[in-house]
Amino acid sequence: MSDPIADLLIRAGRAVASRAGDDRLTFRDKAAGQAGGADLVTECDLLVDSLVTDGLAALVPGVPVVSEERPAPAEAGTGDVFVLDPVDGTHNFASGVPWWGISLGRVSGAELREAWLLEPATGRLYHATADGPATVDGAPIHVTGKPPQHSLLSVALFRELLPLLLASDRFVGTRAMGCASLGLAYAAEGRFALHAARNHPWDVAAGYLLVERSGGKVVNLAGEPVSIWERVPSLAGAPQAVDLALEILAAP
Repeated sequence: MSDPIADLLIRAGRAVASRAGDDRLTFRDKAAGQAGGADLVTECDLLVDSLVTDGLAALVPGVPVVSEERPAPAEAGTGDVFVLDPVDGTHNFASGVPWWGISLGRVSGAELREAWLLEPATGRLYHATADGPATVDGAPIHVTGKPPQHSLLSVALFRELLPLLLASDRFVGTRAMGCASLGLAYAAEGRFALHAARNHPWDVAAGYLLVERSGGKVVNLAGEPVSIWERVPSLAGAPQAVDLALEILAAP
């Protein structure tokens, strides 16, 4: 059965490709010269924001949208809202690095209800509901069962997470990819053991649910549950990797 919200994100991704003049979304030749770096990204941010927000208003009338590109409504954090990042990984997008996503979560207060995440460069669509599995293109996904020393760590470069970088030999390798939503999705899929970052609500509204519904854990640096509305560092991924990260961060 077709999901009209998933179809909406796919159409938005295609609109970005058409506007940039490069269906492969690599932005190296024709697109890179059209508008010049940040201006092109700003245009596409606003394009996706408008397409998705208008589409949601038609599909689910009365549910407000919290977006990186517009002020949050007064009910954000209390009522039923969609949380949208039109282009997560904008610096990658502007620089011709095809690691970015269109992220959308539906949230009621602090409860994550549903998640959609499109990876436009590959066309892969992640999805999860609060009472169902996390999937990519309809196939269930799971966090990795491998020990951390055989798995990759994904980390954003924030001071609070420096101990993880200094202990990176506890993992097989470390990556700082610059797209929170896909870092979380890759942790949910088992490509990364762990994604550690400090985020805005629109960065994590989809990714936190993907991790939780794929058998993972999402906690703050004290090991406590964390809401998408808390703009604090978090650890998300396979339980054994989260536990190792907490051990590293707690060490004197």
